[in-house]
Amino acid sequence: MVEKEGTGNFWLLMQHLDEHPNFQTSVLALMEKEVLNENASKANFAYLTDRVKVNTQQEQVYGTQMELNEDETSYQPKKCIDP
Repeated sequence: MVEKEGTGNFWLLMQHLDEHPNFQTSVLALMEKEVLNENASKANFAYLTDRVKVNTQQEQVYGTQMELNEDETSYQPKKCIDP
């Protein structure tokens, strides 16, 4: 109904709604159906998947969420299932 630009904008809002991981999770489930129907971005799905994992204290799947390394000189992926 809102086409790709609208879905991209909605994803961006969901990506940064970190204080509501349960809502992010429910959106992710709906988004998965739209990815399978090629109505939503696979890359955005990967980013939101990892964001939900990180926000619920789980290891991420795709390695999209980063943190500063110990020396604070570069970024490294937060914990991943299979780095």
